[in-house]
Amino acid sequence: MVPVILLLCFFGSARSAQPAKCNGGSLTDAQRDKLVSLHNNYRSQIAQGNALTKTGTLPPGKNLFELEYDCTLESDAKTSPEHACGQSTTATTQINSQVYVSKIMLGLGVDKLLEDAVEQFYMPALTDGIADATNKITRPEEQSFANIASDKNTKFGCSYRDCPTPYSHAIITCKYENAVTAPNDIIYETGASCTQDQDCPNQPAFCDLSTSLCTTTQPATTTAATTAATTAATTAAPAANTTNPSQGSGMCTSREMTDVVRKRIVEFHNNRRMMVAQGTVKNGRNPYNCPNAADMYQMKYDCNLEASALKFAKQCTLLASPTSARSGQGENVYAGSLVTNKLSAAETALNWWSTQISRNGMNKKMTFSTSLQSKPNAPLAFTQMVWARSTKVGCAVVNCNSSTFTVCRYSPAGNILNQQIYQVGKPCSKCSSCLGNGLCRAG
Repeated sequence: MVPVILLLCFFGSARSAQPAKCNGGSLTDAQRDKLVSLHNNYRSQIAQGNALTKTGTLPPGKNLFELEYDCTLESDAKTSPEHACGQSTTATTQINSQVYVSKIMLGLGVDKLLEDAVEQFYMPALTDGIADATNKITRPEEQSFANIASDKNTKFGCSYRDCPTPYSHAIITCKYENAVTAPNDIIYETGASCTQDQDCPNQPAFCDLSTSLCTTTQPATTTAATTAATTAATTAAPAANTTNPSQGSGMCTSREMTDVVRKRIVEFHNNRRMMVAQGTVKNGRNPYNCPNAADMYQMKYDCNLEASALKFAKQCTLLASPTSARSGQGENVYAGSLVTNKLSAAETALNWWSTQISRNGMNKKMTFSTSLQSKPNAPLAFTQMVWARSTKVGCAVVNCNSSTFTVCRYSPAGNILNQQIYQVGKPCSKCSSCLGNGLCRAG
């Protein structure tokens, strides 16, 4: 018998213990908190060894602190030369500063632009990876990732600006407290993340077990330690669900998933579909984006698909199911290291699927051809996510011994040979009702 310590933590996604409050500026305090959460979600994944990169996952990070929002750095970002409309028409990255420029303003609100900005800052880790085995920054293109991931950074601030000319676009500039400079600075020290307050440097400091990040303020999470006994398993089997945000089953009758996770899943899908419809998603390493979508429908969450996904996920195969076993349903699967927070696990899977297109592009006609289906590392999870006629999604996240298995099912199924992923054209031009953000209204 092997004793196992079970840590029970109740939390949502990574967020600052101290809400951001600044006077004036172009962002609301809620948007500042959103930026903190977006940054710290990536830092939490890095600390836990679950952060995605081109070749798998990044090594776990030691001594990573939660980033806090700083009003002075926001002011610096606002007055920086690169934040001027006449200066920035393309994204730029500098030491301790980076600029995001939106390609199109078609109904994409500030909150969605903030999400896309932080995702683009992290993107070099996904598209190119970190070249140095000792985790040093060796290339200029790694700088934006380094600003997010640096163990030297504890504060940042950002500013937003809407620029009507020379074309309608938005600028988001972020400033970071401490620079990681090329070519030889270590981005972050690799090693085990904190499990107790004493692991964190610069005492007094606290270990937030929900994020594996150190923090200067007492975390709001509730933790309890219990001891259980178990025998070593020889085959994968569902493990006990120990951590879930906002337990409850209002949207569906099953309590295996929560409404927080369900809402995030459908929100993420629709955000990605909206960006594709508006032509803002990069098509692999090509100099052009994926074309606009004329018939990209809004996606809704479906409880029957969740039940179907859960039934399969509990088999813990950690592989995709045969098409014959799920008639009329599409599927995406992701198997990663064990994560007790289902929201974090779902977001890791969603990010991996959605960023496939950044690593490996496809034809401009958006046809699901034989060559696309059979090419190495084809972005097939991405194509299912943005399959225009797939209007329903339901997902399950199951712990299988040392792995977490995420399964999403779609209806109608996508990735049908010789059909179009979506029709190319002006957003909403091929549907009877438009939501105003590039998505067609689903029935």
